[in-house]
Amino acid sequence: MKKLFAYFSMNRKEQLGVMVLLFLMCISILLNLLFPILRPPKPMSYQIVQLANEVDSVAKLKETTSYGLKSNAKTRKAPQYVKFDPNTLPLAGWVAMGLSERQAAAVIKYRERGGKFNRPEDLAKMYTISPENFQAMLPYIDIAKSNDLPPSPEGFTKPSFPSYPKKDTKVIIDINRADTSEWMMLRGIGPGFSRRIVKYRGQLGGFVAVDQLAEVYGLPPETLEQIRPQLMLTEENIQQLKINELSAMELAKHPYVRLKDAKTIVNYRQHHGPFQSMTDLQKILSLDAAFFRKIELYLDFEN
Repeated sequence: MKKLFAYFSMNRKEQLGVMVLLFLMCISILLNLLFPILRPPKPMSYQIVQLANEVDSVAKLKETTSYGLKSNAKTRKAPQYVKFDPNTLPLAGWVAMGLSERQAAAVIKYRERGGKFNRPEDLAKMYTISPENFQAMLPYIDIAKSNDLPPSPEGFTKPSFPSYPKKDTKVIIDINRADTSEWMMLRGIGPGFSRRIVKYRGQLGGFVAVDQLAEVYGLPPETLEQIRPQLMLTEENIQQLKINELSAMELAKHPYVRLKDAKTIVNYRQHHGPFQSMTDLQKILSLDAAFFRKIELYLDFEN
């Protein structure tokens, strides 16, 4: 050590300072090594309690979720069927037989507006009653005869409703010419569907096939099949799209043309010139065969 101090030419004070510094460094290193050993371990009880609380929380959450599902499943009781007259059954009776309050209210509202069930099959025509509900209720339907019904309250005036054309299974209509009143002469077609059909026909520019009626929003396939024998088609006055003149926005007004496709068509026309025929249009690779098949009869290629 003396040789070391002599080598660095340290005086007495400097030597003492170095020794103190070395001593402190050794103490520090020793404490760092011994501290983990001497320090008592952290009590595990807190961690165990915390873990137990977390497990309980998860269990309660599962129990709550499970209970919620079970309670929801039990909210609606099993239907209880008894003999009933749909013309007099109160709302609670409909609910007891499996209908929701909203569905039951629709039936009551129908009766309040003058609707009447003359046969069990009339109940099946209610859109709020599913085929499954009707089949379950059918054995219990007991409709009283007209003279068995209670008399109307004194002073009661039956509300008036718009008169719709009588349904006729023999009438034949032209789907490109019939107005809403003619459509309502067909079974299954009420004022709502008749308006939708006429509106959609106008958007298309006229029907080119009876099957296009299947595209009318909400029209049941079975209704279309039922009225199909009463439908005829004339393709006169089909309004065609002047594909070489219309803008993308104008083309996109047609139900068969998406705005994206309309922009592609106009862009192609601007770069390659007017379309002379479907062959030219089919050069646009982003348009598929289904599009060409549907739109072909609605296009006018004249310049």
